[in-house]
Amino acid sequence: MIVSIKHIKKQNIQLTNSLAGPCLSPVIGQSSDELSLFLKNAVDFSVELSSSGKGLLVQGNLSTVLAPVCARCLEEFQFPLAVSFSVNLFPSTKKGLDKSDEVDILNANVDLYSGREIDLKPILWEQIALNSPNRFICREECLGLCQICGNNLNEKLCQCETDETRGSIFSRLLSGQKGVPSLTESRKQQKH
Repeated sequence: MIVSIKHIKKQNIQLTNSLAGPCLSPVIGQSSDELSLFLKNAVDFSVELSSSGKGLLVQGNLSTVLAPVCARCLEEFQFPLAVSFSVNLFPSTKKGLDKSDEVDILNANVDLYSGREIDLKPILWEQIALNSPNRFICREECLGLCQICGNNLNEKLCQCETDETRGSIFSRLLSGQKGVPSLTESRKQQKH
């Protein structure tokens, strides 16, 4: 979605639209990017673009439903995302910036533009990426996969032996099972 800077300088522009999620993913230039795989649904957005001194201000809201894969159980699930954002844009030419503007560019809500148009797709993509978790978990109680057989433990508990059920030396040491002294008993024996 391209907007002319000349029109923004004359008057504020308000846009409300919906873009297909896959339309945004090529913006980064990496079609294999993990987040682009999760962006299957439409992105609804409403933005206001206005002139702010030497720069432009983009304020808006977006909402979508991502379809990520849970990092624990590897099942796809629905992840609703709603974001409010505000981004200050400054021209990337040196003559468009003074020393105080250069300091502001270090802030997270400041970006640069070049040319006579603003493409909203990279701004929307960035807001989705910044407001998405690093790891998607379907729910806090997710048990994940069995480390031995790979069974989804949310659907069915398996009969695989784990360190706890097998009775590893470490779990026996902690519990003080017969034949294995507890940690405190072991320390007492070492002192004598």
